[in-house]
Amino acid sequence: MIMLRFIITITIVVTIAAILYAVPVKIPYSIEAPGKIVPLKEWILVRGEDGLLSATLYNNVLNLPESYSITHVERGDHVTFRLNEKLMSCESVAAGDTVGFVNSHNVELQWAQLRGELSTELATLKLYETGDKESLVREARFQLDYAQKQVEHQKTEISRLVSLAEKKMIPEADMEREETTLRLLEINTDIAKARLITAQTGSKKEQNDLVRARITALRDEIDVLEKRLRLSTITSPISGRLVRFSRSDTLAVVQCDTRYAVVFPARWEDRTDIVPHQRVRLSVEGLETQPEGEIEHLCQNVFVVNGRQLLRVAAVIEEGTTELSPGVIANCSVICPPVRLYEYILRYFGQ
Repeated sequence: MIMLRFIITITIVVTIAAILYAVPVKIPYSIEAPGKIVPLKEWILVRGEDGLLSATLYNNVLNLPESYSITHVERGDHVTFRLNEKLMSCESVAAGDTVGFVNSHNVELQWAQLRGELSTELATLKLYETGDKESLVREARFQLDYAQKQVEHQKTEISRLVSLAEKKMIPEADMEREETTLRLLEINTDIAKARLITAQTGSKKEQNDLVRARITALRDEIDVLEKRLRLSTITSPISGRLVRFSRSDTLAVVQCDTRYAVVFPARWEDRTDIVPHQRVRLSVEGLETQPEGEIEHLCQNVFVVNGRQLLRVAAVIEEGTTELSPGVIANCSVICPPVRLYEYILRYFGQ
């Protein structure tokens, strides 16, 4: 009797299974999972234990940083950071807005010193190119006039002595001495002319070139420091909601508020049913509408929760959906192709 019942039961189960397998009807199927709403991108400013400031732009869909910058502090330098007071009462920021300022005592001091040296070199070059002071020019001109008058006087004296020398009334040695004196006076006149030209026109070209080279080097150094000063002004790379933290190393967070994504876990067994651009429907408590999105990223790295092997899935919510907020929990329904009745039952009991 027991054997007969067992055979009948097996026959019924096999018959039902055969019927279910043969039924051509397909049933809509979706994969359900709880998810969390996150901004598409967010920028985070953090203060490290060593005093360094790091700014990271995260892509929450791909779960990786798109860009990263750090403010380096030299040994012995005094660095301060302060938030932009204009943002204290703001709830949002635009891309390019200044979030805070980093002030380095060493950089500012070096910048001021280089600016002073540049001003000195520019004044020196102007002095060389335009000549000496007017008083020095007048002195050089007076010395030239004096030297020229000495030459004229000596020439007059030699003209007087020429007639005496022709009459043998003076020794030839006296005449040679006077002519030598004339040549020396003419040399002094040439020297005085050169001094006057130098005083009027400035120094020689080589000296001016040297000063110009120093000016170029100083300007290059100042450009480098000014670039560092500009980098010390921390700006937000994205527009969005400004989130502040008062008791944390996180100084500020800017979250994109125009595009959102939903992140949810998927079972390892369902990996073949989830593909890019697949539709996802969201159900959020307190929200009458059901926003939709498309799967953008399926991470292949497996993590285990309560003994279950899971994959991270991220879907981008349709543009224009602004009713959501970061951190909200949503029920995610991944819309899969319809499956046959027996497949639906197997998947249902396999969950």
